[in-house]
Order: sequence, then structure tokens, then C-alpha cells
Amino acid sequence: MDFALPHAAASPVFGKVLIALFVCFMLTTPVLAASSINDPGRGAEESSRSFSRAILQQDIDVFFSRRVERVAPYSDWTYGWATSYANSYFTAARVVSSLWKNSWDWPENVLGAVRVQQVRSVTEHVLQPERDAAALEALVDRHAGSRLFLIEMEMLSASCAGALAPTCRDRLAPKLAAISAAISDEQRGPAARSVSTAAFVALLGAKLDEDFDVFHLMRPLTSRVTLLVLRLTELAAFVLIISAALRRIYVPDTAVTRLAVALAVAWCLDYTLLVGERFWQQDDFKARVIAGLESQEDAVTAAVSARLDAVEASFMTAAAQHVQGGR
Repeated sequence: MDFALPHAAASPVFGKVLIALFVCFMLTTPVLAASSINDPGRGAEESSRSFSRAILQQDIDVFFSRRVERVAPYSDWTYGWATSYANSYFTAARVVSSLWKNSWDWPENVLGAVRVQQVRSVTEHVLQPERDAAALEALVDRHAGSRLFLIEMEMLSASCAGALAPTCRDRLAPKLAAISAAISDEQRGPAARSVSTAAFVALLGAKLDEDFDVFHLMRPLTSRVTLLVLRLTELAAFVLIISAALRRIYVPDTAVTRLAVALAVAWCLDYTLLVGERFWQQDDFKARVIAGLESQEDAVTAAVSARLDAVEASFMTAAAQHVQGGR
């Protein structure tokens, strides 16, 4: 079967139109390539902008990879035998305090107390929004300086050409440098820095109103609190069983020995359950925390790009009058 344009035989006019469009399409790419060759300054500008954006994305990826590196130590802290005990006691204290203040809506109070404690631990060990906001500010300052320098060079190249280029550069370069320094000082000022840092902290922190599976994410903490409650409620049964066992093996059945054996049995049982839970759930726990970190990357990238675009726009607006006046 011969390949042909659709309806070319039935409608000669329509076929000619399609052929003409096809020829125009084939010629579009060479024409665009030739235009970029004839305008090397524009091609170099686009290339430098693309390179700057690629470096920015690379730095943001490195920034988030450093945050992800904190997840493994945090997971070990969460599933650690001693540290999980401390975390469970802090959570139990928050639950008791919330129930003491308002015992009517106890399910919401318990859930809220567990959520607050977990958000606090994630923020302290992984998110660290204040520290990371300062790192983002340094990243913005570094890229803003490089972009302003790049725009200065582009403006000098576009405005100063020909025999008078050295004189033009000597006159225009100090003005552009002064504008760049003024914008950089304004960005680093206390007022602007406090506003931008607060915005970054809000992006990098955890939200208490997020709808996520709290008990799945909190499973290590929830199990430790549950074991703590069961241990207290079944203390009498522990004492009876241990007393009978001590009499059989001819160990002095005193309060000290009963307490020592009860603690040993309870802690061994607790350690066994924690090891099993860590084996089955730790990888999923780390994956969920990492997914939470990665969900912030798009918003952070957009915020950083918006800051840099605003810096460029301010410089272009301030420098336009000097560039136009020198032509």
C-alpha cells in the first residue's frame, strides 16, 4: 500500500494545502537555527540563563538530600529502646495534661496530643526549619549575586560596542555595579530578611492540620504508650506469677526480688516487641518521612525562583534608565 496524505486524491486543493504546511514545517527548524546563529548574543544569553537555572536546581537538590540524610538517625532514635521510652513518657504526659484540661472530647484531645508530640520530634530531628531557612537565604544570596553579575555583563556587551566600547564600559560599569550592590544590601537588610526567613520557615515546617495517618506514622510511639499502660494495669498479675515462680526455684520471695524480676520480664518483653516492630515497620516509617520532605521541594523551588526573579526585575528596572541614556 502506497503512503499518501489523507484525502489528497479526493480533494486536490486540500492536499496542496497540507503539502504546503508540511514544507513550511520542515523549513521552520533551519530558519530558527539560522536566526540563532545570526544573533550570537541572544544564544549566549539563553545558554547562560539555562545554565543558571540548572545550577539552581542542582543546589536545591543538594539542599534536600542533606535533609533526607537526617531521616535515618531520626528513625533510629524513634525505634531506639531508651529514646522511645523517653518519647512515650513525654507523649503520655501531654495526653494526661490535655485530658485534665478537657475530658469531654477525649478522642480529639488524645489524637491532638500525639500529633503535637510527633510534629515536635520530627521538627527537632529532621525538618529543622530555622536552620534550613538560613541555608536557603545563603543559597538565594549566592545565586542572586551571580545572576546580577551575569546581567551586568550582558548589558555592558549589548550597550557598549564599536570603537567607543572602552569609554562606554568605564562610564556604565560603575553605575551597574552600584545598582547591584544597592539591591543586594536591600535583600540582606533586617526587614527584608525577617520576612523572607519567616516565609521559608513556614514552607519547611510541619503543619498541624495536615490530614495524614497519625497512628500509622506514630506506630512506634503508640505501641510504647500502649505497653506502658498494659504494664501498669497487669502489675498485680505479674506479681502473682513471679511470686509463684520464685517459690518453685527456691529464690527468696521478697519485694525486692519480685520487683527486679518483674522489671526484667517486662523490659525483655518490651524489647522483643520493639525489635519485631522495628524489623517490620522501620523502612516504611523512613519512606513516609522522606515522602513528606520531598513534597516540600516544589514549593521551595518556586519560592526561591520567585525571589531571584524579583531581584532580576528590580535590577533591570533600575538599570534601564542608565542603559537607555547612554545609547
